[in-house]
Amino acid sequence: MSIFYNHVLHSGSVFMKNCNVILALLFGYFIAGVSSYGPEDLDYVDAAKIQDAPGIDFLWTTWFGIGFYGPAVVPLLIAYTVTTVETIGDVTATHEVSELSIEGKEYTQRIQGSLMSDAVCSILSAVFTSMPNTTFSQNNGVIAMTKCASRRAGIATGFWLILMGVLAKIAGIITSIPDCVLGGMTIFLFCQVFVR
Repeated sequence: MSIFYNHVLHSGSVFMKNCNVILALLFGYFIAGVSSYGPEDLDYVDAAKIQDAPGIDFLWTTWFGIGFYGPAVVPLLIAYTVTTVETIGDVTATHEVSELSIEGKEYTQRIQGSLMSDAVCSILSAVFTSMPNTTFSQNNGVIAMTKCASRRAGIATGFWLILMGVLAKIAGIITSIPDCVLGGMTIFLFCQVFVR
């Protein structure tokens, strides 16, 4: 098996080199699906989460009251300051790993656009009763690993994430993945990003 994996890793297609994480997740999910544990033969995969999920769901199908809590303003300002610094670092790292200049007007415009995007998306996130968001520094490792820094890839990823967010059965499948499989896949992914 390791000989086959090394062959694919070094001389196989680019697609196969980059999909090993999802293959590892699917293999672990399959093993968990056909396995059980304990004297009661409990299932690792909870199929009820998939069955109970509706076919299509949107954020606005459940109402949450929206309010304002004054004492949270200072911690929120601190958090936004931290995410601002993180965003600047992430955009700089993205420029470096994409082999773009980290000086000049284009770089400054990208920093400004990233900060504006974080602010607007965090406000929308709050309106949708969700947590604020920020740039994701692990994406720099993904760019270094895949050698793909295309905006089209980011737009396509956003489209697929929105589509999968609307199709609640997919969310049911993802939430039914056992913690041991997710933990193993996460360790595998971040070790691979770290090594590369």
